[in-house]
Amino acid sequence: SAASDVYKRQGKSSPVVRIYRHTSISMQGMPRQRCEGHLEANFALWNDFNERFRFLNSKVDSVEGWHDRRRYTPDYFAVNNRNEGFFIEIKPDEALQDEKFTTKFTRLQRFFEANGQRLILVTRDSMPSHAHFRNLRRFYTYKTGYPPLQEEVNALLEMLAIGESASMHKLAMQLAEKTYTTHAVWFGLAHGHLTTDMERDISFSSDITRIK
Repeated sequence: SAASDVYKRQGKSSPVVRIYRHTSISMQGMPRQRCEGHLEANFALWNDFNERFRFLNSKVDSVEGWHDRRRYTPDYFAVNNRNEGFFIEIKPDEALQDEKFTTKFTRLQRFFEANGQRLILVTRDSMPSHAHFRNLRRFYTYKTGYPPLQEEVNALLEMLAIGESASMHKLAMQLAEKTYTTHAVWFGLAHGHLTTDMERDISFSSDITRIK
């Protein structure tokens, strides 16, 4: 599950920052991620469905002395599927137009490199679309909720062979004839047994394809 609260970041302007807490479903037993703002929270959610990442942790130690003895804390430490570890900073796209930030980040990257580590920048533009994230939030609900009855799954598998596609509407109508809901469809999508166009909000007009 995910939760949020608000706190004031210390500084000249002390802007209000919304804190989200995300429970990972790809790494069981991990402490909840602490995410400052929706971009960090979305990144944590994306990680749960992204096979490129094996590990993600928001509990990262600060580093000191990188520039005029300043302190810096990366947003995440991650390990990819090639077992490469690196630190991540999440920023909105506008940060790339901010010369003050880009200068600071270049210095930070050099500091990390000098210490045998890697720091990368992830912007909103390099993350999935808004529709994709809305779909992932629904997948998260179905992946963490109760599974459908086996008889519902069997009914769906009889309707859709591997490699075949059908609209969500057609599947819903066929399942309804057996007094079932689309629970098994959403469960299959959340677990990667079914697939669909993630760049559109999933609806009755969406084509669902069975891949497993």
